[in-house]
Amino acid sequence: MIERNGNTHNDMGYDKASGKYATPAEIEAKREARRLKKQKLREELLSRGLDPDFPAECQFIERPILLVPHGDNHERGLPLSIMTYNCLAQTLIRREMFPESGPALKWFVRSKVLLHEIKHYNADICCLQEIDDVQYDLFWSEELPKFGYKTIYFHQNSKSHGVMIAWKEELFQLESHLNIEFDKEAPAGIQPRTRTNNVGLLVALAFTDAFRARNNRIRTSRSGVIIGTFHLFWHPFGTYDRTRQCLVIKKKILEFASTVKGDYCKMFTGDFNSQPNSVPYLVLTQPQAQLNTQQRTSIETSTAYRYSERRNLGKEYSMEEEEEEEEEEEKREYEYDQGTDPWNTPRPDEFDSTEEQRQLVNNLIDRCNDVPLCATSLYSIGYHTVDPTHIADHHEPELSSWSTKWAGLLDYIFYVNQRPSTPATFETANNIAIAGYLQMPTHAQMHNHSQPYTGEYPSDHISMMCALEIY
Repeated sequence: MIERNGNTHNDMGYDKASGKYATPAEIEAKREARRLKKQKLREELLSRGLDPDFPAECQFIERPILLVPHGDNHERGLPLSIMTYNCLAQTLIRREMFPESGPALKWFVRSKVLLHEIKHYNADICCLQEIDDVQYDLFWSEELPKFGYKTIYFHQNSKSHGVMIAWKEELFQLESHLNIEFDKEAPAGIQPRTRTNNVGLLVALAFTDAFRARNNRIRTSRSGVIIGTFHLFWHPFGTYDRTRQCLVIKKKILEFASTVKGDYCKMFTGDFNSQPNSVPYLVLTQPQAQLNTQQRTSIETSTAYRYSERRNLGKEYSMEEEEEEEEEEEKREYEYDQGTDPWNTPRPDEFDSTEEQRQLVNNLIDRCNDVPLCATSLYSIGYHTVDPTHIADHHEPELSSWSTKWAGLLDYIFYVNQRPSTPATFETANNIAIAGYLQMPTHAQMHNHSQPYTGEYPSDHISMMCALEIY
């Protein structure tokens, strides 16, 4: 405070232009103007889905949980929320593939946004893919426990990223887990056609006494949750190997569940690099898959594709060689989608397959149909009832992956059915209720630039989350 002519004034009350000190009323008016300006900015940020209480460089588009109505007589079940999220491995980022992303690609920025997003949605179980090996040790395993999570992580030795499952320690305790390397599995003698280095992770999480005490008025016979997360082969011509990986998933879930005592509901999530009209989606969601013409053309064409020598099975590779290979192949895919692929690989609408190729496909589909496991994408059950503006095939959302060259749905949360059911009878047949869905953006709502992008999304995939009630 400064004395001037017998009056006490604030430094903020001095007007350099006039050389005079403002009156208390003028000072209060300036304060009110600043308050209104801040309030207007806050309201503008909120209208754009941004958090005004978080630093600008860590903002992301916040989406609401769309509640599914069940009526006044609805009996409440045990609450459980599941998130799946491909976080974009830092080791896979190439600037030419994210031309408009700028500083949003830097890990010291993205890590803050990813963590803030996961903290904000606060899922009970988070299933994450493309988690860097180094960043798991230095970041995820250090930061997530601060918000009450325990974590488990798995990656293939020659790959620089893997998958992770995180769960609220107060709610669950880890009973057992299973690491899966797809290239080392040959169910029913069906070998991989190429080396993919893809992995999966299954965990059995038992409800804690604290969780049961919190929900002591809710009766359930359930012991906990068996949940898995997977990252399937990304290659455009990888339909056959992705389908083979789905066969591995079905068998491994049943095998793992047989080792766990108790009544566990079973789910699995991940980046399946497959759209709802694809063969992998079909063999997971249909008890007896029957391929249509388009699906058969897709998978038979993939059997004719010849991968590079570097993908030969049985050859050992260092992590550096694996990263170099992924960079080369991702660049090739990018060039193809830009119309500049020097290999000019065809993607035919029709394909004249050989008898050997047809038998290869038929055998794989038959083996998939032999496994008595059928799953249902949770978003396909009821998302269209709460957000009917942009529903794609099988009532799924339009997209979970975005780039300037391609966008579509690749990520899912699957529930393993207890009994065959239709969408109308799914909840009663499986003793669960879908309480809500994290809203997914539409093509029209996405800006025509690459993701990640400052203030929008920290990955080229969009997180998905489903809130359930278990009986």
